[in-house]
Amino acid sequence: MFNLESDYHNTNFWKQIGLACSTYATNPKKRLKALINAEKQLIQKDDFAAPLYQAEVPYLLKSKVDGFQLSPYGNVAYYWNVKIK
Repeated sequence: MFNLESDYHNTNFWKQIGLACSTYATNPKKRLKALINAEKQLIQKDDFAAPLYQAEVPYLLKSKVDGFQLSPYGNVAYYWNVKIK
């Protein structure tokens, strides 16, 4: 996880991170909820570490745009499949 080298092991935390990076990667509301759950596990329950930063990048798309994709990490846009309807 982003160059984190530690002996931290918590199945619930890693499950939430996994959901955010795969299953919910294209659903911003569920992805954010999974990340919040992971953060609560890390900070409130395990008292392990404090996150420093999470970026947001807003995108405005017209309804005519098709095929626009975001990376599961949310900060890289893929344009190679974009078509105008």
